[in-house]
Formats: sequence, structure tokens, C-alpha cells
Amino acid sequence: MPRRYPLIWIILLALTSGCHEPSWESRPPAQSSSDAPAAKELDFLQQTKAVREQRSDSIRVSARVVSDEEFSSLTGLSGLHHLILNQGRISDASLVVCKSLTALEHLRLRKSLVSDEGIAHLAAHPTLKILNLPQADLTDQSLKLLSQLPRLEYLRLASPQVTDEGLDHLTRLSTLRFLHLIDVNITDTGLQHVARMKQLESFYLDGSQTTEEGLTQLIKARPDLHLHLNQQHLDHDPQKHQHSTESK
Repeated sequence: MPRRYPLIWIILLALTSGCHEPSWESRPPAQSSSDAPAAKELDFLQQTKAVREQRSDSIRVSARVVSDEEFSSLTGLSGLHHLILNQGRISDASLVVCKSLTALEHLRLRKSLVSDEGIAHLAAHPTLKILNLPQADLTDQSLKLLSQLPRLEYLRLASPQVTDEGLDHLTRLSTLRFLHLIDVNITDTGLQHVARMKQLESFYLDGSQTTEEGLTQLIKARPDLHLHLNQQHLDHDPQKHQHSTESK
């Protein structure tokens, strides 16, 4: 279970405000202005056709589950840059398709229990910048594989099997700027590895085995780091500030 922290450590944000993921991950590519009416989501097959015809570089599906068979139909889709599937259920074996998506920059798979087997298909992908796996089932071995990604800037994942050793692997990622870990089994030792990620700009941690002392030491070592614990700033974090509301 995640360790609880005293209230004095937490600065509560205004009810209408909150820190969220960077807009370049949470918003769909080429999103229209906020006051424009939301467009109806095209079906997966329609979006795939648009990419094949070079009328789009993105596939974003929230309305339904995409099957493994449909996912496999993306093989060789070289014009696909953004692949966002919010209903998931993609198997590890199907992720071999990603090797043929040579321009893929952004991959989000919600509700897909991606394990080490699936991550092996993503290792060393030449263009992947954003990887979001909020319901994964991977181990430290996956983080070792992900450390081979030459352009990865944003990593968000959840897995109780991730430990301090996994964070040590991530210190090899010289491009990583944003790290968000959810329900992971890391301790204060893992925070020491985070402190070594000098290029890291933001670190979100929601559920861990870390302590007040460990977090205090991280702030002292990296006062420039934008740090969140369980969706809040720490009270003595020099980077604390309020954020405008932004839907995820």
C-alpha cells in the first residue's frame, strides 16, 4: 500500500485547479480550440484509412475496444505518428506491429496489460518520444529495455513490479524530460536515481514506498525539478505553483 504523508507536507490546490500531465501528451494532436464544438470520433477503420491516404498522421480511439486483429492491420503504416487507444486490450504479441511503424512518436495504450514481452517489441524504436502505459504489468527488465529508446522524452506507466532497480536503468535515458510513475514498488533509493536524471524536468509519483525523508532529500538535490506526490505539490517544494484546470 502507498505510504501516507502528514497533511503539513501537502499544499492543497484550489478546487478548480490541479496539476496535470503536459498538454503535449494529454491533448490529442492538432486539437481544435477549447470553444469549438467537439468533433465526433471517427471509427478506427476510417482513421486508419485517412493515415494510409496521407490525410492524417494520427489514430485516436476512445469510444470502443480495438481488437488485436484490427491493431495488426496497422502493420507498415509509415505515416502514423500518434497512436492513442483509450480502451486498450492490446496483447503483448500484437505490439510487434510497432516495429513497422517507423514514424511513431506517441503511443498511449490504456487498459492494456503490457508486460516485458510487449515492451521487447518497442525497445530501440527510433522515433518514439511519448509512451503512456497506465495499466501495465511490466518489471524492471522493461525499464532496462526502454532505456534503449534514443528519443524518449515522456514516460508514464503503472506497475507494482517496478522497483528501484528499474529507475537505475532509466538514468541511462539522456532524453527523458517527464516521468510519471503510478503504484510502483520504489523506495527512497529509487528517488536517489531520480535525482541523477539531470535532464528530467517533471517527476510525478502516485503510490510508492518512499518516505518524507527521501522526498526531502530529492528536493534538496534537485530544487529545479517539478515534483508531484499523489497529485499534489509538497509544501516546501520550491517549484510549487497552481495550474489552470486541464482535462485529461
